[in-house]
Amino acid sequence: MMTAWNLDGSLEAYNKYNIFNKKCWNEYEQGLIDQAELKSIRFKHYFDTIGFEFDGLEANMIYLQGIIDNPVYMEGAQDVLAFANDNGYICDIITNGMKEAQRPRISKVEWNKYFRHIFVSDEIGLAKPQKSFFDHCLEAAGNPLKDEILVIGDSLESDMMGAKNAGITSCWMNPARKINPPDIVPDYEITQLAELYDII
Repeated sequence: MMTAWNLDGSLEAYNKYNIFNKKCWNEYEQGLIDQAELKSIRFKHYFDTIGFEFDGLEANMIYLQGIIDNPVYMEGAQDVLAFANDNGYICDIITNGMKEAQRPRISKVEWNKYFRHIFVSDEIGLAKPQKSFFDHCLEAAGNPLKDEILVIGDSLESDMMGAKNAGITSCWMNPARKINPPDIVPDYEITQLAELYDII
């Protein structure tokens, strides 16, 4: 996307943008801003620092379309989902991702068949790690027993903390082998999806 605007598309430039992106997502997850503001400002903050004039909301829409057109999933993901479905596990998606991209990209790779529910934060007006988000999802899923649920995610702040807030077992996907802070301790930690077979 950046190169299409003749901007620096290097990893270094992406890392600079990602500082603003992560800050905006953290503010959203803390309830300080809503999704509408997040969509508007996450690119604008970066553009302002490099002196590039372009509408932040339009940039966000272009970026989301790129995600839809070029979906990328983790190695082994489809195999794990097929295994789970074949063995009677019920899979749901809980995401803070933007509604404009989540469902279309799942449909693009024809993965709808693997999931009973797809819970998107800005469709229900709640976000991880809020306990109310998990309460909503649990109720919509028929209030399954919490000790039969496993939340798998790559975010300590939204996925693991959210599971902890809701009293649900958690598994942190940590391929970069990051060190987690002492206040967020997941029940399981894996570096590749194949390790899930030993957990589920």
